Amino acid sequence: MTKSRPLVSGLIVAAIILSGCNQSTKTQTKSNQPAAVAPKSSSSPSQPIIQSVVASIHGQPYGKGLQAVRFVSSTTGYMAGNGIILKTADGGQIFTTAAHASVNLTGLSVARTTTATVAAWGNHSILVSHNSGSNWSTSTLPHTVQQVDFATSSIGFAITGHQGSPAGYAAFPAWVLWRTTDGGAHWIQVPTSSPPASISFGAASVGWMSTANGDIFRTVNSGQTWSLVTQIPTTNAESTSLKPFVSLHAASAQICWALVVGGSGMNQASYSVFRTTNGTNWSPVLATSTAGAGPAPGNPGKVPQGPGSSPGPMAVVGGSSSAVLAGECGACGFGTTSVSSTQNAGASWNNFPTIQDGGLPISMSFVSPSEGWLLDSSGADIFTLLQTLDGGSTWIFGNKR
Repeated sequence: MTKSRPLVSGLIVAAIILSGCNQSTKTQTKSNQPAAVAPKSSSSPSQPIIQSVVASIHGQPYGKGLQAVRFVSSTTGYMAGNGIILKTADGGQIFTTAAHASVNLTGLSVARTTTATVAAWGNHSILVSHNSGSNWSTSTLPHTVQQVDFATSSIGFAITGHQGSPAGYAAFPAWVLWRTTDGGAHWIQVPTSSPPASISFGAASVGWMSTANGDIFRTVNSGQTWSLVTQIPTTNAESTSLKPFVSLHAASAQICWALVVGGSGMNQASYSVFRTTNGTNWSPVLATSTAGAGPAPGNPGKVPQGPGSSPGPMAVVGGSSSAVLAGECGACGFGTTSVSSTQNAGASWNNFPTIQDGGLPISMSFVSPSEGWLLDSSGADIFTLLQTLDGGSTWIFGNKR
């Protein structure tokens, strides 16, 4: 790697507190205005936004417990973490405070049909902005919010369940699906044949939902009805108490990816990646089996091996056949993140070297086949935002390249 100068100096950020009083199926909203930001002089030491919160984004102190990153263009992106939502308008060189929240935020998503609608969630709360982060409303649902996905600015879905690891299948019977038709002001529970695991929309009316038993359903009418399109098979070698967990990533009305996590053990987790290019027929395109975690789930057969010994975050490029998967090696310590990418719907993959000086991948977002960001943890509450301009081959890492 060649050295590059630090991108920016520290910031002083005045933030506002986000609050709301909500019920499980009917919510009240309150608006928040963005905080003013004044750059410090280059001679001033960097200070965290909150004194008890320390992390590094492009060399800047930003927040403890950062969990999610989502970019909507080469310039505009968001991060969420321990009680805070951050926004950048210059590709990640400077982040300002978009909102403060009273909960630890664990996820971010942007509506499929409009980048102005952004959702963040954590604990029982869902925060939604319909004007690109200038104002936010909050609502609450029973149990922990695991995922939120908006098809349009008005139609969205949420999955709630007991907090814990996604592989905690004993808690799955309590997981339920919710739907909103008014932009998140009200949420109505949707009956499902099996506990929902993941949901993702590729177009305004077309989306997919996976369940705890490996079923994948598709809707073409904005979630009013769902049709079973496939079931990811299990193998006898897998633990009967640990069924595959299917995480969906839709790119269009026809293309969707399913990251399927199988058994785990010895700091390893077997996994497979399936994809559809016509909405209904699914094929395996990537898989990793390990000695500690057993065979890859879903009987994938002979397909390329995925990165790492456990799956990390996955990102797809909307409207394209490009996808990127990060892998990690927990047993190897830090500095063991690697990525694989495809630009032809999984027909072939590019495998890139381990990211030097990197930690473990937390969240990833791509806006084109070449440009993306990876939120990386190096332990001890140290988080760094890495950027790639060549599809994951090389990364800008803090003040290093």
